Amino acid sequence: METNDHDNDLFDGHIRTDQTKGHGKIREYVGREKPFGDGGEPIIYKLLDNVEDASSAHYYEDDVPFYWEIGFSGHSSIESKLCQCLDIHVASTAGSNEAGKADMLEPLAPAAEGNLCKVYNVDMGSHKGTQRAKQLGLLNKVIPDFISSPFLPEIVSLFTMKNKGRLLTSVPQVMPRTQASHKHLKSTGLFLGTYLEFISSDHVLANNYMVHMLSGKWGGVQELTENDLMTAYKVLKEKFVIFRWSDTQKILEYLLKNERWDAKAMECMYPPEVIKQDAEILDKIRHGPKPEKTPEVLAEEMAAKQLFLVHNVWDRKLYDMLAAEGFV
Repeated sequence: METNDHDNDLFDGHIRTDQTKGHGKIREYVGREKPFGDGGEPIIYKLLDNVEDASSAHYYEDDVPFYWEIGFSGHSSIESKLCQCLDIHVASTAGSNEAGKADMLEPLAPAAEGNLCKVYNVDMGSHKGTQRAKQLGLLNKVIPDFISSPFLPEIVSLFTMKNKGRLLTSVPQVMPRTQASHKHLKSTGLFLGTYLEFISSDHVLANNYMVHMLSGKWGGVQELTENDLMTAYKVLKEKFVIFRWSDTQKILEYLLKNERWDAKAMECMYPPEVIKQDAEILDKIRHGPKPEKTPEVLAEEMAAKQLFLVHNVWDRKLYDMLAAEGFV
């Protein structure tokens, strides 16, 4: 999964060891398939040493919540809601990447526009930004209140024994996730083809991306096994607080409670008019008229679905396992 496109700095599902070699020992692990140590543990566990267990009853004050955006980059809805109503410091995909000190804070946008957060002078949505965060002492010299990023091993390797990570994520159904990945890549110019061309390619985001990432098989699109599937499942269950894709409000409630932020912020994030508007939008999506599709479009969608099934067998199994236990 290490990218050969060193001119690209944006998230594309790949690991960049030239930008992440300062993050723990990622360079040593990329492409390694065999377990290490006498216990035969998968490589992914080595990077999770400084991450709290999801089941840990005690929430330490020094813990830092990290929301993993699965498969695409952008200003997350979680962060957007938080910043509408809370004056907190975040390190996110919307951060600055200009030269400066690690503790330099810049507003996301004018407070008059409803943005109260300030960001540390880093950019967690780019390869160089995550490396810069390490060099400037993020999670060492300065501690953010919240991190959001599509990068997993790069961010996880920043946590320390004193400031451990609390991992959260929303797990979407697999096909909508691949569609979101394609939309992200196309909007950034990283993939110019159709979804059919994307899902039939060897791009890592189109091929069991979650199982690759969570099992530690980072050497590219590789042959996966039941052991890899179980490793990915175990990592999610043990290290992530998992939410359904549509459970933005529950994620925010979890953060407000455990971070001891102002509980009244929930009323600010979800005033009656917003709740009503969200309900109307959902009803329109579910029951509104659907656009007519030509036979050509329907044929392409059918072909894309068939290829999706072939290319994402392990991710679909992972999602089904989570669904069977009520996680998604």
